[in-house]
Amino acid sequence: MPAGDLVIADYQVELRGVLVGGAGGTARIGPPGIGGLGVPTPKSADVSLQLADGAYGATDWADVRTVTVPILIDGTTDGGAWNAFAAHRTAWAASTADIPLYLRLPGLGRVYCLERPRGLAEDLSLMPEGIINCLGTFVALKPALVAA
Repeated sequence: MPAGDLVIADYQVELRGVLVGGAGGTARIGPPGIGGLGVPTPKSADVSLQLADGAYGATDWADVRTVTVPILIDGTTDGGAWNAFAAHRTAWAASTADIPLYLRLPGLGRVYCLERPRGLAEDLSLMPEGIINCLGTFVALKPALVAA
């Protein structure tokens, strides 16, 4: 299946063939929701005027886009949650190759950004109940969100 084809409904994210969200899945988008989809922080090239007030205004450029995806893994047992977590841990591992992150949200449609996963932070405190909270971080060095 080509990359991005798993994303067929709102509130879904796909990275390296691992899906977050959707009916019947063990992983869904957790609170507070996906972050980093707004306007990227500008990179300013302004030059301070050392012997005068203010600065010389130069062109501003968009900085990298950092997308965060809170993932709530809900397994029936701690072993089931751990197996699902292992798949997500592999998907969000750092890479030297450019990888697409696909997502779909209401009003945004299906989009992707291309570049690098930067890890998966986990909270295992509820693992005995079969629940693992994670936060996946993805850095798009070219900050565009492209319609898929």
